Amino acid sequence: MIDAAKRWFAGDDDSAMSSKSSSAKSEVDLVFILDCTGSMGGQIAQAQQKIISIVETISAQGGADVRFGLIKYRDHPPQDHSYITQVHPLTGNSKKMKEYVNSAAAGGGGELAR
Repeated sequence: MIDAAKRWFAGDDDSAMSSKSSSAKSEVDLVFILDCTGSMGGQIAQAQQKIISIVETISAQGGADVRFGLIKYRDHPPQDHSYITQVHPLTGNSKKMKEYVNSAAAGGGGELAR
Protein backbone atom coordinates (compact mmCIF):
# COMPACT_ATOMS: atom_id res chain seq x y z
CA MET A 1 0.00 0.00 0.00
CA ILE A 2 2.86 2.40 0.77
CA ASP A 3 4.36 1.83 -2.69
CA ALA A 4 0.94 2.43 -4.27
CA ALA A 5 0.58 5.67 -2.30
CA LYS A 6 4.05 6.81 -3.40
CA ARG A 7 3.18 6.09 -7.05
CA TRP A 8 -0.11 7.94 -6.64
CA PHE A 9 1.56 11.02 -5.10
CA ALA A 10 4.16 10.94 -7.88
CA GLY A 11 1.38 10.77 -10.49
CA ASP A 12 2.55 7.36 -11.76
CA ASP A 13 -0.51 5.34 -10.73
CA ASP A 14 -3.34 4.68 -13.19
CA SER A 15 -5.45 2.77 -10.65
CA ALA A 16 -8.73 3.84 -9.11
CA MET A 17 -6.81 5.92 -6.54
CA SER A 18 -6.35 8.56 -9.25
CA SER A 19 -9.63 9.82 -10.68
CA LYS A 20 -8.20 12.78 -12.62
CA SER A 21 -6.60 12.76 -16.02
CA SER A 22 -2.88 12.09 -16.15
CA SER A 23 -2.19 15.73 -17.04
CA ALA A 24 -3.94 17.09 -13.92
CA LYS A 25 -2.32 16.96 -10.51
CA SER A 26 -4.25 15.33 -7.70
CA GLU A 27 -5.23 17.47 -4.76
CA VAL A 28 -4.71 16.01 -1.30
CA ASP A 29 -5.35 17.40 2.17
CA LEU A 30 -3.39 15.47 4.81
CA VAL A 31 -4.03 16.26 8.47
CA PHE A 32 -2.01 14.83 11.34
CA ILE A 33 -3.46 14.53 14.85
CA LEU A 34 -0.89 14.71 17.64
CA ASP A 35 -1.44 13.82 21.30
CA CYS A 36 0.31 16.51 23.34
CA THR A 37 -0.83 15.28 26.74
CA GLY A 38 1.83 15.29 29.46
CA SER A 39 2.22 11.52 29.26
CA MET A 40 3.59 11.95 25.73
CA GLY A 41 6.71 13.71 27.05
CA GLY A 42 8.99 10.81 26.24
CA GLN A 43 7.54 10.14 22.79
CA ILE A 44 6.60 13.53 21.36
CA ALA A 45 10.00 14.23 19.76
CA GLN A 46 9.86 10.90 17.94
CA ALA A 47 6.31 11.63 16.73
CA GLN A 48 7.41 15.08 15.52
CA GLN A 49 10.34 13.60 13.59
CA LYS A 50 8.07 11.01 11.96
CA ILE A 51 5.50 13.61 10.89
CA ILE A 52 8.23 15.87 9.46
CA SER A 53 9.74 12.89 7.60
CA ILE A 54 6.36 12.07 6.05
CA VAL A 55 5.80 15.72 5.05
CA GLU A 56 9.26 15.94 3.46
CA THR A 57 8.82 12.65 1.58
CA ILE A 58 5.42 13.60 0.18
CA SER A 59 6.55 17.14 -0.68
CA ALA A 60 9.57 15.79 -2.57
CA GLN A 61 7.35 13.57 -4.74
CA GLY A 62 5.83 16.60 -6.46
CA GLY A 63 3.09 14.59 -8.20
CA ALA A 64 0.20 16.05 -6.23
CA ASP A 65 -0.85 19.37 -4.80
CA VAL A 66 -0.74 18.54 -1.10
CA ARG A 67 -1.82 20.67 1.82
CA PHE A 68 -0.82 19.64 5.32
CA GLY A 69 -2.55 20.39 8.59
CA LEU A 70 -2.02 19.62 12.26
CA ILE A 71 -4.41 19.19 15.15
CA LYS A 72 -2.84 19.03 18.59
CA TYR A 73 -4.93 17.73 21.47
CA ARG A 74 -4.81 17.22 25.20
CA ASP A 75 -7.21 15.66 27.63
CA HIS A 76 -7.09 17.47 30.91
CA PRO A 77 -8.89 18.08 34.18
CA PRO A 78 -11.01 21.22 34.65
CA GLN A 79 -8.29 23.08 36.58
CA ASP A 80 -5.94 22.90 33.58
CA HIS A 81 -6.35 26.04 31.48
CA SER A 82 -4.32 24.98 28.45
CA TYR A 83 -5.92 23.99 25.16
CA ILE A 84 -7.96 20.85 24.57
CA THR A 85 -7.50 21.09 20.82
CA GLN A 86 -5.33 23.44 18.80
CA VAL A 87 -5.95 23.45 15.05
CA HIS A 88 -3.30 24.64 12.62
CA PRO A 89 -4.80 25.44 9.19
CA LEU A 90 -4.01 23.59 6.00
CA THR A 91 -0.91 24.81 4.21
CA GLY A 92 0.90 23.84 1.03
CA ASN A 93 4.12 25.17 2.54
CA SER A 94 6.16 22.32 4.05
CA LYS A 95 8.32 24.81 6.00
CA LYS A 96 5.19 26.23 7.66
CA MET A 97 4.00 22.70 8.47
CA LYS A 98 7.35 21.95 10.13
CA GLU A 99 6.84 25.08 12.27
CA TYR A 100 3.42 23.77 13.32
CA VAL A 101 4.90 20.38 14.24
CA ASN A 102 7.89 21.83 16.07
CA SER A 103 5.58 24.02 18.18
CA ALA A 104 4.11 20.92 19.85
CA ALA A 105 5.09 20.26 23.45
CA ALA A 106 3.79 17.71 25.92
CA GLY A 107 1.97 19.11 28.91
CA GLY A 108 -1.32 19.17 30.73
CA GLY A 109 -3.69 16.27 30.84
CA GLY A 110 -3.24 15.62 34.52
CA GLU A 111 -0.67 12.95 33.65
CA LEU A 112 3.07 12.99 34.03
CA ALA A 113 5.48 11.80 31.37
CA ARG A 114 6.22 8.10 31.66
